[in-house]
Amino acid sequence: MNAAMISGILMWAAGIGLLLTYSSLHDMNRNQVLGPRQRSIAGTLSVGPISRNIYNYTFSVGANSYSGWGSIYGPEPKIGQQVVIYYDPDDPTVNALGPFEFSARERAWKVGIGLSLVLFVITGSVKSISVCWKYWDRSGFTTPGAQ
Repeated sequence: MNAAMISGILMWAAGIGLLLTYSSLHDMNRNQVLGPRQRSIAGTLSVGPISRNIYNYTFSVGANSYSGWGSIYGPEPKIGQQVVIYYDPDDPTVNALGPFEFSARERAWKVGIGLSLVLFVITGSVKSISVCWKYWDRSGFTTPGAQ
């Protein structure tokens, strides 16, 4: 029974890992599309740090103003400081403080991790069900409604 509980906890952790892997693959797919067409422009830090180097920035494209949140690493910047903003020219609401980069090697690595987690979840689930079934069978319990 303990093995089934441990297996269940591991399945929960693997599920979170799958969600994180999916999220990063989604970002990489977006970056693959945006990377070749991205533009850069000067923007201004307007608020921050909110938490762990996260700042709000503003920039203008044509007659429209946009803003976003992003992390800045290195020396602590000052509010009002000029920063480079990368954005999608088709939709400037998609923007960041760093370039939209894509790496086929990183994608392959993350797909491999994702597939490994899926196999781990399937194997662990089958093992967990098997252990529970054996415990249920040995304990002499009957199914509800059976006489």
